Amino acid sequence: MATIVEATKQYDAWVESQTKTIPEALETKYKEMADNTFKFFRATFYRWSRRLLEVCPEISTAPRILSVGDLHIENYGMWRDAEGRLIWGINDFDEATPLPYLNDLLRLATSLLLTKSKDTKAGADALIASLLDGYKDTLRNGGSPFLLERENPALRSLCLSATNDTKSFWEKMDRIDKNTIPLSDIPQDAINTMRDLLPSGATITSYHTRESGLGSLGRPRYVIKAQWNRGTIFREAKRLLPSSATYSQQDGSYSIHAEELLKSAVRCPDPYVHIVGDWSVRRLAPDSIRLELKDLKDASNEKELCWAMGAEAANVHLGTPTKRGAILEDMRGRTAEWIYLQAKALKEDVDAEAEGWKRYMESKKKAKN
Repeated sequence: MATIVEATKQYDAWVESQTKTIPEALETKYKEMADNTFKFFRATFYRWSRRLLEVCPEISTAPRILSVGDLHIENYGMWRDAEGRLIWGINDFDEATPLPYLNDLLRLATSLLLTKSKDTKAGADALIASLLDGYKDTLRNGGSPFLLERENPALRSLCLSATNDTKSFWEKMDRIDKNTIPLSDIPQDAINTMRDLLPSGATITSYHTRESGLGSLGRPRYVIKAQWNRGTIFREAKRLLPSSATYSQQDGSYSIHAEELLKSAVRCPDPYVHIVGDWSVRRLAPDSIRLELKDLKDASNEKELCWAMGAEAANVHLGTPTKRGAILEDMRGRTAEWIYLQAKALKEDVDAEAEGWKRYMESKKKAKN
């Protein structure tokens, strides 16, 4: 199998064959990948999807469903539904593709171990057990979205705490002013989708590029800044590609599954998220954000949060309802101990890959100097 450096070059060459890329953003991504292992993990689903069956070959026989793919503890956030209710759940389906259902559970468990490396095995087992309980309970009962009105007080407190930090949101949005571009630099289909998502009477004031995320960093991402009712509002268009788990298929059988999963999962949808062709378009606002690690570290009840993360994964997996019984049957032999041992092996593999990437970046820096 190719090294992490070779695999990254191959993947980036494929991305370049599909869409324009931004060299400066790719360089930022490479540096972030060398910064710490969790960032490396988030940025390299293209590598995870190749290594998974090498490290855990027995999952190849697990039921295949339309999966999130790139699931991890920072792939959860909040939004407002059509009634204005605050909703919590998985908020990024860029890598959605058919995979063994265990991919999502093992990737989520591995992300827990990567961010809690100093915790004891017993502590990690307890969190993974809670995650599995949430997953199995929700599969059995048919699923339920996470409304943060009268229910789910711990999640509501976590989300409201994050939305109270509006200063960091506006600081991020102020930074895009240095990336102002002319309208002619944005593909017309991206412009059309963003404009269609603006409220009637909004006045567009400027167009921008934006760097965000890690897995998609380097791909086109555009923002419209507008004024409406004396306030500033934003709409973003992000370029979508087929999942990096399937990009190397030469028969052209891969496709983008984000919209399919958004429509089939058990959830209260965000009315401001639309998949139009190759673009994912959404509203940017303080109450429509991804919850970051710093927010999760402040969570007072980690076990309850892990239960909810497992339950929300099940909500998405219920988008393939014909596999519900097969998954529950397969899970009879998947204990928290089993998941922990697989996640531990995967974490060790990610650690080694991240170290290899770090050495590569250090050697590049030395050669440049």
